Amino acid sequence: MAQHLICLTIDTDPDGLNTHDPDRRTLTWDGLHFAMQYFHTVLPHIPLTWYVRADGQLEQAYGSARYLLDKYADFWRKAIRRGDELGWHPHLYTLDAQPQLITDSAQAVAELARIWHNIQDTAFNLPTFRMGEAWHTTETLTVLAEMGFTVDSTAIPQRDDSASGHPRNWSGTPNHPYFPAQHDIRMPAAIDNIAPPTQRILEVPMNSWYIQASYDAAPKLRYMNPCIHRDLWQQGLVWWDANLPNHDLHVWNLILHPTEAMPHEKSDLLYAYSLDVLQENLAQLLERIEKRGDSATYVTLSHAAQHWRQKPYLT
Repeated sequence: MAQHLICLTIDTDPDGLNTHDPDRRTLTWDGLHFAMQYFHTVLPHIPLTWYVRADGQLEQAYGSARYLLDKYADFWRKAIRRGDELGWHPHLYTLDAQPQLITDSAQAVAELARIWHNIQDTAFNLPTFRMGEAWHTTETLTVLAEMGFTVDSTAIPQRDDSASGHPRNWSGTPNHPYFPAQHDIRMPAAIDNIAPPTQRILEVPMNSWYIQASYDAAPKLRYMNPCIHRDLWQQGLVWWDANLPNHDLHVWNLILHPTEAMPHEKSDLLYAYSLDVLQENLAQLLERIEKRGDSATYVTLSHAAQHWRQKPYLT
């Protein structure tokens, strides 16, 4: 019987950033307010991992990179008491009228170090990291290790957007946790090249699968987001079942953005915009696992990483 650890992670991005036509200028937070009001009620037994934005864009707009951490401190304390955890989630943008992604590795490292200097004395523990727009370089991952991070959750296995000029390229990345190789962080390090696990960053990727929305010409690689329509989630579960690796421990890192669970006036062909569908999709995943005769537990991301480190296999 295999054990499945399920992490429900929430990127606290502003409304309108994670859409078919993303707007990096947006700084409205209706989705986050919605999540704070309802998620603990509709997901009462699930410990959530909140990836909290803290970066230069918020610093410019609100006077502090720690704006969300400070403004909603009471909520974060309540969330942590119920078993949730927080992680650091910066988006590295130029501070122009039309923000652009910082793609130069040295510039990104300097910006991460600058922001971390400003937020590291926050009252909240931030045990894991997720880079906004899901990209990394060897240098950015290395500076995180130097800051003391031991868990990263940025990779989207097999996703490659380099043809469009975006630095997001996870071609070849496994769909499970791994210790990144120094020469190519998309790949697992050879076992004999791994330092003591407590000294190395463990990559816990956002799990990916193939689903085909009505507007897709063919099945498309997407991360596992439980806010999609029921029929699309069922498609994904079929792929998931057929491609499940032969491990005795599985970590499923699900991701959503608050606006994807919030009702909208206008419907969408990918997202259901429904708390009921979110609940039903999560229940369907549990049902699939139990039908296999396996066990499933919801945990925070750092908890899942701790369990994975105890396993004898690393690939």
